[in-house]
Amino acid sequence: MSEMQEMLANSNRVIDLARERRAALITAAVTGQIDVTAKNKPAAGQLEDDIAQGLHREHA
Repeated sequence: MSEMQEMLANSNRVIDLARERRAALITAAVTGQIDVTAKNKPAAGQLEDDIAQGLHREHA
C-alpha cells in the first residue's frame, strides 16, 4: 500500500511541475520574452535555453 501512495505522490509532483512549466511558458509568450513565431525551435525549447542563459525573468 505504501508503494502505491509513493507512486501517487510522485505523480502529483510531476503534474504540479507540468503546470508550473505551462504557466511559465504562457507568461513568457505573452510578455514577449520568447518568440512564439520561431520556426526552427519549439517555444518550450527556446524558453529552456533562455532560462539556462538567465534571460527569463519571473513576473510577480
